Amino acid sequence: GEGGGGVLGVVGSQSSSVSLQAQYVLGGLRVPQVSHASTSPALSDAAAFPTFSRVVPADDTQGVVLARLAAHFGWPEVAVLHASDAYGELLAAAFIREARSSGLAVSGVAGFARGMEDLSRPVASIAAAKSPVVFLACGSADARTALVEAHAQGLTGAGRVWLAPDGWVGISATISGDAAASAALGAALDGVVGTFPAVDRGSGAYAALQVLWEADGGVSNGGATPLNNWAAFAYDATLALAHGAHAVLEGGGDPMVDRAEMLAAVRSARFEGATGAVVMTAGGERVGKYDVVNRYKGAGGALEQVVVATIGVDRLNNNATELSRDPVGRVTFAGGSTSVPSGRPPADDDELAELIMLVALTVGLIVLACVVVGLFLRARRLKQQVKSLRKITVLLDEGGGAEGGGRRVDFQTPLEKALGHLRLLQEAMHKSRVRRFGATTDKCTGSYEEFTSQLLCAKVLLMSSNVYATPEIDAEMRRQAADVDPHVRNYITQTYRTSNTPTAKKSQGQIRRAVTLNRFSTAPISKGLSSSSPMADSKRGGEPQA
Repeated sequence: GEGGGGVLGVVGSQSSSVSLQAQYVLGGLRVPQVSHASTSPALSDAAAFPTFSRVVPADDTQGVVLARLAAHFGWPEVAVLHASDAYGELLAAAFIREARSSGLAVSGVAGFARGMEDLSRPVASIAAAKSPVVFLACGSADARTALVEAHAQGLTGAGRVWLAPDGWVGISATISGDAAASAALGAALDGVVGTFPAVDRGSGAYAALQVLWEADGGVSNGGATPLNNWAAFAYDATLALAHGAHAVLEGGGDPMVDRAEMLAAVRSARFEGATGAVVMTAGGERVGKYDVVNRYKGAGGALEQVVVATIGVDRLNNNATELSRDPVGRVTFAGGSTSVPSGRPPADDDELAELIMLVALTVGLIVLACVVVGLFLRARRLKQQVKSLRKITVLLDEGGGAEGGGRRVDFQTPLEKALGHLRLLQEAMHKSRVRRFGATTDKCTGSYEEFTSQLLCAKVLLMSSNVYATPEIDAEMRRQAADVDPHVRNYITQTYRTSNTPTAKKSQGQIRRAVTLNRFSTAPISKGLSSSSPMADSKRGGEPQA
């Protein structure tokens, strides 16, 4: 024959690195090898490893599944920590490739030698990346070391997520003889989300294996009571060899001699195994599914492990199909939260303080700029408005008749002095207990305070030839004059000098009549003015001095 002695086939190994070495011997002897747990994509090279097959999906597919799961949760970035061996390095590469393809940023990548005891430096490198989501690609022993160190460096707990491949997602939280490390590991495993090749626990083959497991038959699993998932895959790897040998014998061949036929029969076998329907490609790759596994601390503080979804795998196209159900809302993250963490790096205290100071300074500068611009625009607008004010006319009624009892004072430019006179006039009106003054036109109606404010700021809306008095103005002035204190004998209004048109002359005449028709019998306004004021001078018949 082609060698191999009395060996029909080999089941294993669990380690991809061991399977790689074994193939250098088994491949040369043409002995079929079926692994239940070696998932390195390197073993997919048919030329280098001709007789290798597996009943578990390869890691390049698992990397795709995990990266798409991270994208499904909406996390913007992820860091990657991996063992530099056949399992961790290629799994990390597949994850990074798919993550970037899915739009995730890879904020940091750090590797370490398999079995390395001090992982403080690679973990610190991941800490410097500041991503709260970390994919740890390694086996179970390295994962324990890495997670304990990560906990020591503050990279676990609420708001943080560790993504786990099948190599460590189901590890025990107990480290023999080290209570402190066990506590740290248990804290780090709280909220872990990972993947594991799906096992169909409802299949008949799984039930049969469960019976055998419980019966023991002289075989133990370190005292563990539950049926180990890897045991189900090892069972199916053995069944694959058995189905292949059976097919060769049924065809009249000898599986110990006809190695090529035996290999083809193993890969073409279709059967219901303990993990579900077992189907392999012509190259010996398993077409399967992945369970999305969540580990978290339950009500009593013990770690729980649940399957929250299943992702189908089309191995022929190296692709991950849709989730069986949406894990969002079903996953319990660190601290017992069911809300998906943002996945955004938390700002440290110094950066936050600097950011707050920068924002405060920016807001302050914006406010200051707005105030300066506002004052400038107001001054400019006021300047433009007062330029249109050619003359302010104040009419005082001293109790004379309707035809001439009123004294008229014209404040000429410069406007600053005219406005100063108006301020004195305002003080006098205030002392005379005038509390409001009405100005009603087709565009402007207001109280005394509004009117005087408009007058002092030159904000009257009427311009140029549009200024004219109407019967409505007349009626409003009469109404307001009747409402004021009867002891006040003053009435004030304003006009703008307009062109010498009949309309302008008519308007001035109407305003004068409106003033002089209200005859009051008490003291004039001059009692409310100082004898040295411009208003007092005008009362005596003089013009205010410029």
